[in-house]
Amino acid sequence: MINKKIVVFSCVTGNYEKLINHMNLEEDVKYIFFTESYENVPDGWIMQPINGLDNFTNKDKNRYVKFHPSKFLPTHDISIYIDGNIEITQNVSLLIEEISRMDEDLFLYRHYERECIYDEGD
Repeated sequence: MINKKIVVFSCVTGNYEKLINHMNLEEDVKYIFFTESYENVPDGWIMQPINGLDNFTNKDKNRYVKFHPSKFLPTHDISIYIDGNIEITQNVSLLIEEISRMDEDLFLYRHYERECIYDEGD
């Protein structure tokens, strides 16, 4: 993972979630927080205004940013989205190092009830 450009991003619109200040932010990782106001930005994160989505609801703005990061983020080798209510407690680079040894392209947490994407869709 040496010399990889890594970005962690989050999006909170309409003051939906409480601000979390993270315990462990790494120097070599860029942290970008999409929101409407500097007051909502956790320490160590870069505020990124959400432009061009004025006709969207707050919920839809959040989802659009989450699912279209290439439209809002500068070019990075690795991007990780976290919900605004998730606290970073350990080095993100350690997680990236671990998953880089795996053969998958997308990583998600295991659902507490279902193991099938079709069941989740239903």
